[in-house]
Amino acid sequence: MKPKIRSSQYEYEMTDWLLDHSQALLIESVELATALKKVQKKDDELLIKLNSIITNSSKLLAFSSGGDWSEADAKILVSEGELGLEKLLVKYGLLEETSEDIEKQRIASFVVKLKPLIYEPVQVISDRSRQMLGEYGFSEAMIDRIIKMLAEVSRGELKWVEFVAKSTELLKRGVD
Repeated sequence: MKPKIRSSQYEYEMTDWLLDHSQALLIESVELATALKKVQKKDDELLIKLNSIITNSSKLLAFSSGGDWSEADAKILVSEGELGLEKLLVKYGLLEETSEDIEKQRIASFVVKLKPLIYEPVQVISDRSRQMLGEYGFSEAMIDRIIKMLAEVSRGELKWVEFVAKSTELLKRGVD
């Protein structure tokens, strides 16, 4: 439950103001930490101080959003950076889903669109899937691997669920 925050200085409720500013502070701190990690050592004093700022900012955000803060919240922010921040925003009800979740759903939705092709001749599988995958900008090597697996499903050498798992992982990683 989101708290109601009042100030003797202002006549209106300040919860949204605190929520906006604590979220902005946390976002900027995580972005700064991410940039610093690229050029600093893990035990650098500056990063240690910044991690403390991130921890305290996450407490403010939890309080202003009515979320339940835990030590794990700070740890996920420090270890996962911007993805950890998205997970925390989801936990506190400030974001519907993470960009990782959206990408997983997009890939799963795309993979399902390939299913009708397994009932087609190999050449049709190859042509149509190459066209569909090409529109998404995948490399030729990636497209060839997916087509090969679709043909295996079509011939009964690979189960559909196995194809979904393998192709989803392949597309998620973007590995050729």
